[in-house]
Amino acid sequence: MNIYDLLITIDNNHPIRNKIKNFLECNTPPDISPEKDLDQFVTDGSNWQKKLFDQKVIGNFVPTEYGGCNISFYDEAVALETLALEGSPQIPGIFGLTMLCPILLRNGSNNQKAIIPKLVSGEIIACQLFSEPSAGSDLSSLQTKLTKTIDGYILNGQKIWTSFAKYAQLGFGIARLDDAQPRKKSEGICYFLIDMKNQPDKAVMVKPIRQISGEAEFCEVFFDNAFVSNENIIGDPNQGWKIAIETLLIERALLTFSRHTQTINLVKKIANIITEDFRKEFEHLISEFNLLRLVAYQNLEKLKQAPQNPDVWPGAESSADKLLWSENFKKFARFYRRLALKKDAATLRDAEKVYFYSLGRTIAAGTSEIQKLTIAQRLLGLPRSY
Repeated sequence: MNIYDLLITIDNNHPIRNKIKNFLECNTPPDISPEKDLDQFVTDGSNWQKKLFDQKVIGNFVPTEYGGCNISFYDEAVALETLALEGSPQIPGIFGLTMLCPILLRNGSNNQKAIIPKLVSGEIIACQLFSEPSAGSDLSSLQTKLTKTIDGYILNGQKIWTSFAKYAQLGFGIARLDDAQPRKKSEGICYFLIDMKNQPDKAVMVKPIRQISGEAEFCEVFFDNAFVSNENIIGDPNQGWKIAIETLLIERALLTFSRHTQTINLVKKIANIITEDFRKEFEHLISEFNLLRLVAYQNLEKLKQAPQNPDVWPGAESSADKLLWSENFKKFARFYRRLALKKDAATLRDAEKVYFYSLGRTIAAGTSEIQKLTIAQRLLGLPRSY
């Protein structure tokens, strides 16, 4: 089965696609993945990320004064997708590139923006410090606190499900101001940066979490009187919730789109073992995937003016992008596992690993339930149900 007869591809002649293909003809991507060896992935991946930045393959939305191309988020999404389709591994600094850099450009001080080249090049790996044991989907219930001092703030609390925290030199997250008297949960929240390495002994403790898939890139992070300087507060100290929402919206639009390639790679695996009696169901799933890709491209079109236009930013439609992709990917993974039950042991092991991974995709970047609420209230205008 030739899957390319079934999968739609859009904007095939985009200049960035040709630029990346030409680059990869002269530069072989490293054969690495987080599943094989996390340490090797970070070491080799950071070197690869620097090469991508030096050759202006990534950083398409970043202004030229910070080493980028000053184009748009749309072009960044196309670049990340093309890299993945052509066999390039995920970069270790993906969160710094797709989440923190846009936030710094939109809300950061000049000193904060100065670290953007190091984030895009992979010299600095950043981790996202949002979720807590009792504040996942209900993120505004967070309990981690920042206490004001003469020199800055003292951070105490716990974060969880923090990707690559073990390797991160910098964290970006939100915490509740200790002296705040909010009228509602989303008030009195501060958005901050924190040096993850240069802290007093045991002030920042990172514990990897072994997942059901066998991987351990997620971590728990404990803060015990860790220091956050005044210069590392992003925006108004009381406007952290607003900036956190902006972070999630750009994550769901920019990062989710690049993950479409995970589905395409899975479709290739399925095509190699599909039997005629499963073909109709397979084609139905591909049709669903094609439709969600059209929706994602339509939403990305709106971002072609960013970052030049400060008013252009992903809206609640990015929740639809994330919801549709993650649920469709889970369907493909479940379908692959059903097929693999009739195949050899190696195929079944791979299928089970993919399936376990797919379950997490419906949780990361906001659970499917939260995405549905966002779509219902902000896109469809339905009343709150709670």
